[in-house]
Amino acid sequence: MTSLNIKTKASASSLDAIKTLLLSIDPDAVISFDDDCELSKEDGRHLRETYEKKQNGQLKFYNDMALKQRLDLKGYKW
Repeated sequence: MTSLNIKTKASASSLDAIKTLLLSIDPDAVISFDDDCELSKEDGRHLRETYEKKQNGQLKFYNDMALKQRLDLKGYKW
């Protein structure tokens, strides 16, 4: 059995056409549709807190080289 996951913004009629085509190739195929995933309340809260810290200048971002240097100073290999 092969599993296939497709993420698309195709219209419902396009998805129906794909479903019809697949079922014509393999009548035993199982096709399921999932709605968009949403963040959990906890993840949403964490995202808001992180965003607010970024907006308030409380987060510092490093490029690859700066991060490598910081890790080297602490004895970690990049």
